[in-house]
Amino acid sequence: MAKAKKKINTDNPEVRFLPGTVNIETREEGNSRHVWGYAFKYDELSRMIDGWFREKIAPGSLEGCDLSEVIAAVHHRQEFIVARVESGTLRLTADEIGLRYDIDEVPNTTAGNDLIEDIRVKNILGSSFKFRIAVKGDEWEEDDENGTIRTIIKFKKIYDVAPVVNPAYLNTNADLAKRSFNEFKGESEDTPAPFRREMARRRLDLMFNK
Repeated sequence: MAKAKKKINTDNPEVRFLPGTVNIETREEGNSRHVWGYAFKYDELSRMIDGWFREKIAPGSLEGCDLSEVIAAVHHRQEFIVARVESGTLRLTADEIGLRYDIDEVPNTTAGNDLIEDIRVKNILGSSFKFRIAVKGDEWEEDDENGTIRTIIKFKKIYDVAPVVNPAYLNTNADLAKRSFNEFKGESEDTPAPFRREMARRRLDLMFNK
């Protein structure tokens, strides 16, 4: 297993999704509006991202991370905001599992009421978060079983935690990681042909074996 020697910061936010991580607190009266979940969990390997790498998050990656302006907005749409750290309506806890978020009282708004109902009927199944890594905040390795793996070792900022419909821990901004990966490989944009062929093969495998 080859471990990365070089790392580089990504300058723009990335987004990830995680399944099965949003819940409504159970109460006897059955009308709780307390929603909680995990934005991410440590050391859980993601599905394939953009057809060429998997990812996991290391314990300790939140040390020094800016969590001061995090919002909770359904599907990351700011018009569907339901809580925020600055107003005290969103609580974030870095525990031994990962980054937990709590919305103690989802607001009585259209977005809030729809969120409660969608979680109850299981239309919304998990969570997503938007983030930026710190300088030298990731490592890369090649694993015989799982292929290329990116490990996030230090976050710079978390922007948003969001209950979402389709949590798959997949990247919507996969290009942001490519500069860091190229640094790991010690390559420029002119990636050697054998590596390009291997990446193409992996993408075809992903397309035809979903």
